[in-house]
Amino acid sequence: MSFLSLTALQAFLFALVTIGTVLALFFLKLHHRRVLVGSALLWQKVLHDRQANSLIEKLRRLLSLLLALTIALLIALSVGRPYFTASEAALQPVVIVMDTSRSMDASTASGQTRWEMAVEEARRILDAGHFAAGVMAADTAGRVQTTVMDDPNAVLEAIGRMRPFSGSGRFPELPSTNARTYFITDGVAPPNGVPADASVVSVFEAADNVGITAFEIQVDPTSTSGYTAFIQVANYSETPKEAAVVVAGVGGQRVVRGANLTPGGIWQEALDLAGFEGGGIQARVQAAGDRFATDDVAFSYLPVRGRLNVTLVTRELDGYLETLLRLTPEVELTITSPAALEESVSTDVYVFDGVASSTPPERPSLLFGVADVSWLPSARALDTEIEISSWNEEHPVMRFVPLYDLGIDAATVVDPAGLNVVAASGNTPLIMVNENPGGNRTVITTFALDDSDFAFHLGFPIFVENVLGWFSGETLAETSGLGEIEFPAGTVDISQLDGTPLDASPRAGGAVVELNEPDLLTATANGRRIRVAANMTDPESSDINGTPLADVESGSTPLPLAGNELWFYMLLAATLLIALEWWTYNRRITS
Repeated sequence: MSFLSLTALQAFLFALVTIGTVLALFFLKLHHRRVLVGSALLWQKVLHDRQANSLIEKLRRLLSLLLALTIALLIALSVGRPYFTASEAALQPVVIVMDTSRSMDASTASGQTRWEMAVEEARRILDAGHFAAGVMAADTAGRVQTTVMDDPNAVLEAIGRMRPFSGSGRFPELPSTNARTYFITDGVAPPNGVPADASVVSVFEAADNVGITAFEIQVDPTSTSGYTAFIQVANYSETPKEAAVVVAGVGGQRVVRGANLTPGGIWQEALDLAGFEGGGIQARVQAAGDRFATDDVAFSYLPVRGRLNVTLVTRELDGYLETLLRLTPEVELTITSPAALEESVSTDVYVFDGVASSTPPERPSLLFGVADVSWLPSARALDTEIEISSWNEEHPVMRFVPLYDLGIDAATVVDPAGLNVVAASGNTPLIMVNENPGGNRTVITTFALDDSDFAFHLGFPIFVENVLGWFSGETLAETSGLGEIEFPAGTVDISQLDGTPLDASPRAGGAVVELNEPDLLTATANGRRIRVAANMTDPESSDINGTPLADVESGSTPLPLAGNELWFYMLLAATLLIALEWWTYNRRITS
């Protein structure tokens, strides 16, 4: 037997003191008052009966003494929290794994969050008793993991440092294959690798949720503002919901819509942003009874861009490219021929249609087709078997530009050295960009508009708008989920929408920040400004009721009562012996 609160020597001394105290009290002689009587004849029979029953009386006193000693020792030693140590073969470390997925932030009917209920369940497991082989705790975010400890309080302190995290989770690696594992979860986003023999402790309770599952600002040439905000809202509650959807800009502009949502229903709309000033745009949804706040807010960015002086260098007048540029609201268009280009032209952007200047332009340039000039990649061959194999949708010039059905008759094969290929047909570059930090940016298509249907393609107006925005430094925000957000190498001055700076950690040649709430981030990378709209707009994350544990009662996993500690049973035995001693005393069995 071992003790948690006392050493073996302390327990032995405490037991001796207890025995001595009980013996002293038991044999303490009372000083009877002397009384004078006229005769002892009346007490002769009493004295005779007492002598005849002395053996029984001694047994009664001995039984009383044993009961008193046993009760006192049980109570005294229980203070030291004794326990039995199991054999080595039966030892099992206990592992408590906390599900830190974001759905654990959902509130319950009691006002507690699922996470707070999970912490209580962990405390219930730790209070169940001493674990002879030790106990440890870990979370599914990979942020907190203890070693195997003998101190349950230290493990509980580590659990107190854990928090629900927006990001992908994983089940931690266990220190032993024979560990007794408790996985405390709501079951909404279970990680891979949960052992089959793990005891799943459910903290799931159904909760109403109406959340934003999509919010993006997109280029829309048909809109009066040139941009459209697409928003989608879903109801993951078991009852119908009436929701208010508000889209607001930094200048106080607001668009308000009402949405009537059936259980599992979706509401969506494309909103014209005419009248909105450029800058951060916030979308918010409000619904009565909503118990999950993270997906109630989403952010995006409306580019702030003044008028651009664009010079179109072309041999063709009144072509589709000219028409598109004339209809673009922020473009002040000038048209010139290749010969006239030699003259000084004041412009912000050059667009070359099948031609190019003999020297590199002093302004950002968009070129359709590769011309035979020294500052452009030299032509190697002509590829007439074009099939789009890849395009980089993450680059600012390619966002929302689908190319899967683009038809190209021929493209020039060039060496893309020093250029970033954002669209290709096998080894043939189709669209290349020159980032040129500190200089003029360039976008080159290796095919002419006349050799493709790009000018009539749905994505062409968006492509041109993206390029102009990239040239001006004002582009649509990149999108990201919550959790760890990666920025390219050379990124500095990362800040939130309210200007609060964020500390970045280096990671694989770039930088990473951690964000657990929706926000619009701004940073500078290689001389250009980057904006990232970080939102929780994943429908699976908003479905906080999608779990196989819906029918499992919270906290129903059985735990061993008092573990292998004995204090509970010792106090129970002492209570029963006190009741027995009272019963025997009243029946004159003990004295």
